[in-house]
Amino acid sequence: MLQRKTWLALLPLGYLAFVACVGDDPAVTTGPADDGGTTSGDSSTSDEGSTVTPDGSTATDGGGDAGDAGPPPCGYPGELCCAAPASPCRTGTTCSSGMPKRCMINEVVAVGEYFALTNDTFPIVNRMVTARWDGATWTEGPRLDTDAHPYGVWANGPNGYRVVLTKSGVGKYYFLEGVNWKDCAGAGTCAGPTGTLADLYGIISVNNNFWLGGVNAIYRCVAPARCVLQVNGLSGQSWGQGNFTGPSEQDLWYSSQTKAFHFDGTIWTVHDNIKARSIYQVRKNDVWVGNQTFQHWDGAAWGGELNIDGNPAPGLIFSISGAAPDDLWAVGNTNGATSFATRWNGTEWKLVALPASALDIQSVYAPSKIEAFVGGDNNSLFNWDGASWTKMTSPTITPGPNETQVAVSWKVLAGVAQTRP
Repeated sequence: MLQRKTWLALLPLGYLAFVACVGDDPAVTTGPADDGGTTSGDSSTSDEGSTVTPDGSTATDGGGDAGDAGPPPCGYPGELCCAAPASPCRTGTTCSSGMPKRCMINEVVAVGEYFALTNDTFPIVNRMVTARWDGATWTEGPRLDTDAHPYGVWANGPNGYRVVLTKSGVGKYYFLEGVNWKDCAGAGTCAGPTGTLADLYGIISVNNNFWLGGVNAIYRCVAPARCVLQVNGLSGQSWGQGNFTGPSEQDLWYSSQTKAFHFDGTIWTVHDNIKARSIYQVRKNDVWVGNQTFQHWDGAAWGGELNIDGNPAPGLIFSISGAAPDDLWAVGNTNGATSFATRWNGTEWKLVALPASALDIQSVYAPSKIEAFVGGDNNSLFNWDGASWTKMTSPTITPGPNETQVAVSWKVLAGVAQTRP
């Protein structure tokens, strides 16, 4: 068998230019990801040890001569832009103008709400608003005049967002079709569950299907058919607010405060006695949950509680996100006021200072080591640039007719770009 360096020497120069950029990561293609959203598709492994990525291309296992690390990876968020004939950057990112050229995020949605005074019988109303980051500017997106609170968002481009909301024990599921929000209570593209829904808190897309999670209910939605309850294995269980994580319908998690559920494609398995207000899966058998401390699942067992700088978090941990096993972010706050951010470096969780104006932080989207986003009260959005958190220029939010004193609070964020599998 030819050694790696030998067969490279036999290739034409044009092909060598492509290999020089991609190296051990030929997964960057001109095609979109599986579903174009934050959640990746099913990454399965072949008998040869290569990984099938969400867009159907193949990434090698990094083999080759000992000591031959190859060129740096490219095309994913934060990585170098790839050379032709490969597409420079994956969906949800664009190649930067600075040097070195890197793939930077160009599609993030923030979903929030504002309370406003009106001239109606009920003078204080709650409205859902959105904002979109295009890589340079935050702009106001379509609003939704429903008096409900947003808890979950899934991103698939500026005209493909989906949100779940809840109000007084009733859940809502909406799809952004063009510039208008469509109630998924009807049949068609975003057919939702039938009847009155319990509170909805979580949403994810895996294997091109949507999953919705709420109080004592988890739905699997396959358009154009209706959503169907998927609670096999959860008999006798009760749960409330939670969220999803996972790459496929054969490896899906849902957190629920003091427990988490894992779905293997057929049945849910209950993981009791953990503190799972928030949950995030980095890789297979690499799952984190958080409340005021963290716990880690290694595929066999949950580890003991981990503190931040030796102490429990200064508030509740509402969201975890990250780009690699040694690079994760978690955010939270104390009673909606003082907020905090903490970062996992592969060994320990460390606090990282947020701007003083970062209040009521509840969600983080961290697609690479040099970019992360959070939002909070007072129409505030913040960005991690690889060195520190800075306040961004927030979008101008236009109140509705006869509304005054708008106070926007950004609750959840999501992006289209996927992290490296």
